[in-house]
Amino acid sequence: MVGRMVVDGARCRKCRGRGAEVQAACRARAACRKSSAALRPLGVTILIHMMANVHMRIRFGLFSFLVTSVISGCGRGTPDTTTPRGQTAESRAVAPQVQDDSTKMSGLLGDWELGSIPPQRMPGISVTVTVDSVNGPRYFGGLSHYFSGNVGQDPRNYEAFVDSIREDDIVTFSMAAARSEAPGMEMRGKFDGDTIALDTFVLGPDTVTSGERRWFLVKRH
Repeated sequence: MVGRMVVDGARCRKCRGRGAEVQAACRARAACRKSSAALRPLGVTILIHMMANVHMRIRFGLFSFLVTSVISGCGRGTPDTTTPRGQTAESRAVAPQVQDDSTKMSGLLGDWELGSIPPQRMPGISVTVTVDSVNGPRYFGGLSHYFSGNVGQDPRNYEAFVDSIREDDIVTFSMAAARSEAPGMEMRGKFDGDTIALDTFVLGPDTVTSGERRWFLVKRH
């Protein structure tokens, strides 16, 4: 029995007294409803099996992940300190030195004024050299100011300098005379941040670094 219809050929109350076609349609609808009612438990069963299958897959996937992590951790052992090219970790630590050299060379750019310890008596010697560009270890510039006592010298009387910094951070500013009447000038010393401690200071035929006075170049900011 499905609802109030009988599938074995008996008439239901809705189609009783009607024609054969109506009764046949009524029986067909009753059979369809009976089939649908029989399929409902099967659909529920399939859904339960699908949910159980998904649950098992999740558990299996989690278990596989844990096992793989443990095996990977055990097999890792001592970290490999070599690069694909065979370089060691110590050699890789040297790589940032390139950036350090570049930063050091950029610190050489600017105006450098002559100073001394003890200070000179006025008017003294006033010299400024300017480094206007760098390219790798090379630097370029020239004399931008020169007074000896109260007498000023035209910086255009001196040629520009081009040189390279040495491995021990020694820099040299060598400015030859562009005209025969102008004396040449050379300064050499150790570059250290904002100071260049001169061990050589030559004005024409005179070596100024002799004696107890210490000469240096200080960067002007």
